[in-house]
Amino acid sequence: MELAFVPTIVILLAILIVFICSRLYKRYPKTIQMVLKVLSIIYAIIVLVGHLLPDGFVYVINGSFYGQIYYDRTDVWQTVLRWGLNISSIVLPMAVFFKNRLMKNVAIYLCLPFTILSVLFLNDFVYYFVQEESRAILDFPYLSESIRTLILDWGFRSFYFGAQLLIGLVIPATIFFGEKHRFNWQDKTEKQYFFISLPFIIIASMPTYALQSLFGFASGRNNFGYSFAQLVWTSFIVVEIIAIYNIFKNKDYQTRYELCVFLCIQLFMHYNSTYIMGFTFKKLPFQLCNLAAYFFLIAIVFKRKRLFNFAYIANLVGAAIAVAAPDVEDGIFSFWYVHFVMEHMQVFAIPVIIGLLKIFPRFKKKDLKDVFVGFSIYFFFCLISGTLLNGLALKTGDTGFKVNYFYLFDLAKIHGYFPLIGLFSKRVVLFDYYTIYPIFQFGVYVLYFALCVICYYVIEKLYDVANDHKELRQVRLSLREKRLEKKKIKQELLENEG
Repeated sequence: MELAFVPTIVILLAILIVFICSRLYKRYPKTIQMVLKVLSIIYAIIVLVGHLLPDGFVYVINGSFYGQIYYDRTDVWQTVLRWGLNISSIVLPMAVFFKNRLMKNVAIYLCLPFTILSVLFLNDFVYYFVQEESRAILDFPYLSESIRTLILDWGFRSFYFGAQLLIGLVIPATIFFGEKHRFNWQDKTEKQYFFISLPFIIIASMPTYALQSLFGFASGRNNFGYSFAQLVWTSFIVVEIIAIYNIFKNKDYQTRYELCVFLCIQLFMHYNSTYIMGFTFKKLPFQLCNLAAYFFLIAIVFKRKRLFNFAYIANLVGAAIAVAAPDVEDGIFSFWYVHFVMEHMQVFAIPVIIGLLKIFPRFKKKDLKDVFVGFSIYFFFCLISGTLLNGLALKTGDTGFKVNYFYLFDLAKIHGYFPLIGLFSKRVVLFDYYTIYPIFQFGVYVLYFALCVICYYVIEKLYDVANDHKELRQVRLSLREKRLEKKKIKQELLENEG
């Protein structure tokens, strides 16, 4: 049942709060700035929890089979609005926590209009939120019936989403009316930054389900296969790294740092949005590339060099393996294929960009101990938790417990990539239900850390090549300057003789 008054309440409350904050800003600027920071954190929490709540929009698929059911639904306007809100979830924290004119401009001139429109069409969102075919936390088998009923209730979802939109209105509006921030149209540099950056911000903020809602899965609709698609998005990784490095390499540290924070927030928000497709033990973020979304953000926000050391090398190896052997079967515009591409592009690109832009001191050989400690903790956590959960699945007959953390348990799946894996598949069963594969799992542990060490030496070699190239270029420039100086002296002598 629609609650037509909720949008009105949201708009009136937003006007009241913005009026109060704007009036107080001149006298208490630091207090209001702190309020905005708290609101941005609350906003992020609401968005993250919202990803766990049901949302039937994942089944708005423009002509494709999913789960043996054919979907032929489109809602372009809803896709556009959701895309705009995705931008807000990344930009608003940046606009509040940093004195970044670009982020403040995007917050005011893009996020605010999208949020206003979303308020006006609030009930269109809620229509999808309360569909019983939705997944997210509804997939969790131990969810109580009372909670299930609550999160599918139109009134609850209206007010919950209304709270998100309320904060989404208050933050940019207060920046505009309280801080008196305005776009400086006279500044050519500011205009260039805004209009050049905007397309990249929009693309980076794309909802994972946007392409399937607009075009379907695209299986069979194109005359290129996965190999070509894989080549294309792999090329994008290289292009992204080269472009960002060349644009930002000579910027000041704060600008480079804020760029990397933006990229980490984007990856973090993207990964958490995948819970909309089901929240189960299997989909907890315990694959290494999933954890990167958390590790990178924590490391860069709190400047934890040792955590970054581990995530830097371990995730470069993991992302490189994923790029070489994609573990996805749906069409190239499907939710899971788009997620796979967006996640692994960023998991590979972000640590490289952070390293190239010198956000942390350069990784040294001694930092391999951080990789060893971090990877050991991660590996044995996956081994123990995975063994226990798979044992419970076998003992109770509940497949909801079945997991394959770090690919340590499903040898049949690995057999498709490595046919000789059967030679290492000897298993040991503990207490009748808990199975381990000691040879295989120990081999994975040793081999993966060996790949991390190899990765370090490859990076060192690339640094050496880059340094040699830089020195050679400096020598060439020096020789050129000397030749020009000789020509100048010779010309002056000829003129004096004349």
